[in-house]
Amino acid sequence: MKLESITGVTDAKVRVYKPVSEIMVTKNGNIGSEKVEISRVNGARGTNEQVCPRMELKELFEISAQGEGLYIDKNTGSRGMIRVGMVGAASLSDQRYLEIEFSGLTAGSVYTVYGMEDGEIVERVMVYHPIIINQDEELREFGVTDKELAAFPIANLEKIELVKTNGQTVTFTPEELKAKMEKENDLCAIYDTGAGEVAYYGYRNLALVYIMDAKSVKVHKTVGTGYQLIFIDQA
Repeated sequence: MKLESITGVTDAKVRVYKPVSEIMVTKNGNIGSEKVEISRVNGARGTNEQVCPRMELKELFEISAQGEGLYIDKNTGSRGMIRVGMVGAASLSDQRYLEIEFSGLTAGSVYTVYGMEDGEIVERVMVYHPIIINQDEELREFGVTDKELAAFPIANLEKIELVKTNGQTVTFTPEELKAKMEKENDLCAIYDTGAGEVAYYGYRNLALVYIMDAKSVKVHKTVGTGYQLIFIDQA
């Protein structure tokens, strides 16, 4: 269902009252550094659940595209989705709705926002947790028993170690993560600034890894560069 068309502004707010599995955004040009922040508001209780802190659209588009998805980033028109429900349409209503705040939009461009409906309605929504590792850190370990997925940028990554609940440790280097994404995903993204079309198979910038059976994740990165990974769970 079409929610709203946005043009002539750099910031905009859209609300979604009907259950949706993804939010789709289109633009009449390439995706730049536009950002989005999403909350689920419970008007009856006066509470506000943060679904997604301020993140770049292209990061969320790639997370949604991995698996069986695809997103388009072209000068003639772009299209991508933000996953809201993990396995269905997130439960929403007039009293419990999504509030989507866009920022950094190109005022001269046209953005159209859609809510993708799904037959099965689920209570829980996907929650995104971006975390920055400082540039002077080489290793950071995270407890992840309450997380389900993690998105790791390939650039500036040395390796990741998943410490499983049974004590086993599984290690992936960037080359192994690339191969893993190419094995698990089909076409992930199509990019074109007008100089020629590029197809990204498996991944574009991120490796999406299931971590449900891990108790911790060790991230080894290049010293001297900052690094942002994204943990994902359900709330």
